[in-house]
Amino acid sequence: MTKDLNKGISQIQYNSLNLPRIVDIKSPVAEARNEYTYSAGGQKLKVVQKWNPSYLTAPVIGSAINTSSLTMTKTTDYVGNIIAVPLK
Repeated sequence: MTKDLNKGISQIQYNSLNLPRIVDIKSPVAEARNEYTYSAGGQKLKVVQKWNPSYLTAPVIGSAINTSSLTMTKTTDYVGNIIAVPLK
């Protein structure tokens, strides 16, 4: 699957292990990108979520996201079954 317009997913890119590497989301309520990092064995190590905090317009279904407008970022690190949440 390279997109799921019913869920607002406009593009999915995969790595060499056939795991999602980049997921672009453009729906009536959000414009965002999730970037995933995995170990060589396929274990998820990190997710970087980027989004447009001032996104207010309805998208054209299937249109690409504007990556320069993704100014907010949240990073989540994974160590085995433990989720490492950054301290604020």
